[in-house]
This record gives sequence, C-alpha cells and structure tokens, in this order.
Amino acid sequence: MAITFEEYAPPKDFIALLNRHEMVNTRHNYYDFRPELPPKFSQVFARRKKKYEKGDDDYALASLYGSQSQNFGFCGPQFLEDTLKTSNNAIEIFTEPEDICRQYNYQAYAYLDAKEYKNAWQAISLYLDFDPQKTILEFLTKTKLSCQLSYGILPKYDTNYALALLCRFVAETSQDQGSPIFWDYFKSVLSEIFNGSFSHHPFQLILINIGRIAWQDGDRENAQKSWQKSIDICLTSGDTTIEPMALLGFSYLYKNNLLTEEHTLKAGELLIKINNSSRKTANHFFAILELPIETALPKIAEIPQQFFPFSYR
Repeated sequence: MAITFEEYAPPKDFIALLNRHEMVNTRHNYYDFRPELPPKFSQVFARRKKKYEKGDDDYALASLYGSQSQNFGFCGPQFLEDTLKTSNNAIEIFTEPEDICRQYNYQAYAYLDAKEYKNAWQAISLYLDFDPQKTILEFLTKTKLSCQLSYGILPKYDTNYALALLCRFVAETSQDQGSPIFWDYFKSVLSEIFNGSFSHHPFQLILINIGRIAWQDGDRENAQKSWQKSIDICLTSGDTTIEPMALLGFSYLYKNNLLTEEHTLKAGELLIKINNSSRKTANHFFAILELPIETALPKIAEIPQQFFPFSYR
C-alpha cells in the first residue's frame, strides 16, 4: 500500500498543505464562506481525532481545530459559539505558546463581528500577552506602535496581523473612550506606512481602520489619505482576494462625502471585474453586482460585515 503524505510528512507541513488546499485556496481566497467542512478535511480530522483519543499528542488535530475556528469565524456571529469551541479545543491540545496565541486572534475577530467588545479585548490581551485587566489605552501607553514591532510572544510573521487587529478594535471602540486620545498613537504608524514599503496584506486593512480612527478625531486629510492608499494597494495587488477589498475604501470615501468621479468610475470597473471573476467570488458579492455603484457603495458602508467578515476588514 502506498504511503500517503499525511503519514510521513511532519505535522506542520501536512496541515499547512491541507489547509491551504482545502480551505484557503479553494474557499476563503474566493470569499466562499460555509460552515460545512470539505470532505477531505473532514476525513483527515476524523482520523486525527481517533489518534488523539488513543493518547497521542497530536499537533495536527490542534491545527485542524484552529482551521475550523477560522472557517466558522468567516461565517458570521451566528457561529460565534462554534468559533470559540473549536479554538478552545485547539488551545487545549497545542503546547507551544505561539500556536496557542493565534487562536486568540480568531476569537478576537469573532467577538468584534458580534460586537462583544469587552470579550474582544480580553482575547486581544491574551493574543498579545498583555494583562487583560488593563485597558487598551494602558497598552498603547506602554507599547510604541510600529509596523514591525514584536508584540509579546508573537512570531515575527504575526506582527502585522497584531497591528491590524489593534487598528480594527480601536476603530470600533474609540468613540466610546475618547477618540482624540487614540489618534495620537496611530499617527506615527500612518507616517511609517507612507515612508516605507508596506503595501502587502494586511496593510490595506490596517489603512482602512487607521482612516476610521483619523476620521473620528476630525483629521479629514489623513483619513482620506489612508483610504486612498488602501484602495491603491488593493487595485495594484493583482490578487483575487485583496482586489475586492478596495470596495471597503470606496465605501468609506462615499460614506464621508469624499468620493470623486474617478473613484466612482474605478469602483464600477471593479464590480464588473468581480462579476467576471470566479463563480465563487461573484456569488459572494451577488447582492451588489447588478446595482449601480451609487447604490452598491452605500450598501457596503451600511453592512460591511456582510461582504467582508471576520478578519477581512
């Protein structure tokens, strides 16, 4: 009998490949968000679960639980309980701190989508290895924000994602805590982005939320610059997942009366391109594809979570 890749590959390599093929490359990258797991994924999960129940310490099973948590997160707040349950299952099995902390990233985004901001901060604190009893303002006072700063126990490749999560949290909660206080901490990050070569994912989302923070403080110029830069990153990315995210930037420009005729034209062209792209992506954006851009952008601005759930905004 032939030896399968699952049997001989290191668990990290095998799970990374499985997740990339069964979840990311075939679903999430095309905005295909469904709670049902792919058949191959389910089969491997069942085998790994049996091994674990027999007493094996199984990194692969923990990773599969983590992948399920991420998948449930993309499916919306109605799957919050499933997101938390599967990520907590992963946390129970993982042994390395850096593997555990990423599960709190998933939990934080799920709580944000559900507008459970107190729980979101608790998860963010655990993600960043910061005292959850302290406030976001205390964290920002203690930690100089940067595009390349190491946060707590996070591996280096997670630091940009930590910044993205912080920006999202502050953008959604700062008005309740005094937004001018927060904008002072994020101005330096915006300058760093414009003075550096930060045009990769997730900087298009970091800029969306920095723009929101700037706007809440009345800094119209920097808000507009942030949203425009985000749009530019998306439209020049050549990436089928990132490119549609330009609609977020266009929607914030529209919402705040900053949309120009050129923006309207480019946003309309993007909708046409999405309509002619993969069937899965087009299906996700179906509700706005047939609408005039003047109607589509307000819809995105009103319910961004419908089009860009979880960690996609």
